[in-house]
Amino acid sequence: MSIRVTSIFSVLNYFNTSADLDDEGSEDPVEILRVKLLDFFAKELHVIEDAFTRYLIRVQGNPSYDSSSRNIYKAMAETGTDIPLDEQSNVILSFNYTTPLLQSPREESIYYHRNVHGDVDRFSDESHGGYDYHVIFGIDGQAHMDEPGVYQFTKTARVLKLRRQYLTGEMAGRSIFDAQSNGSDIAEVKFFGHSLGEADYSYFQSLFDQIDLYGGETKLTFFGTLSYPANYDAIIRLMTEYGKTIVPEAHGRNLLHKLLLEDRLKIATFDTKIVA
Repeated sequence: MSIRVTSIFSVLNYFNTSADLDDEGSEDPVEILRVKLLDFFAKELHVIEDAFTRYLIRVQGNPSYDSSSRNIYKAMAETGTDIPLDEQSNVILSFNYTTPLLQSPREESIYYHRNVHGDVDRFSDESHGGYDYHVIFGIDGQAHMDEPGVYQFTKTARVLKLRRQYLTGEMAGRSIFDAQSNGSDIAEVKFFGHSLGEADYSYFQSLFDQIDLYGGETKLTFFGTLSYPANYDAIIRLMTEYGKTIVPEAHGRNLLHKLLLEDRLKIATFDTKIVA
């Protein structure tokens, strides 16, 4: 699959450098073929996304899916704090596409919930109405900002076209950084089930910048299970890459050591029974 994707973007890059994108009326056969290929790839991507959405809807039908999701959330929320769950105010930034914690009965300790790359809710109703975007796949946009043909396949561009997530009640008017806007701090950021891959580094950089990871007091905890432990290499790589964005440079090189020294970076393991 990776070979196929690489070859596709090699083709796109070739057409980007072989035609003038500003010449909309061009009759150049290379330009015409480039436009048709881009349109074809975009439509095929939608087909894959919708097929994956239907698969996730079936997964959600598993009786254990909801209870397992709630058990994982509660275990994460109660780890590393003495504050009872019913007194907490938590924000979930989900890179999954399902919303078990928003279903009835909703977890009251969740202040705000955001599915970054779309969600499967209302898919059946909206697909009949011709709505195209529910969940999105994409590549990281940082390296492709100046490539118009490829840019439409980045997560940044795809999210721009994604319809706003449907939230009800008070949650509809909230956002991820309300705590800071209201004069409070974000005490801890907890990770679970994410590969920490480069494709999402843009999100992590924005988050770490917002909480002032180097100069602040926010803690980081990376969760794993006995069967799928937290990826030490990915954590070190993430901290190292983010450190490269910190000024002065010496602070960035020292980021991981500083977090460990201040006891602000931890790795935790779930009991396998929690996620069963």
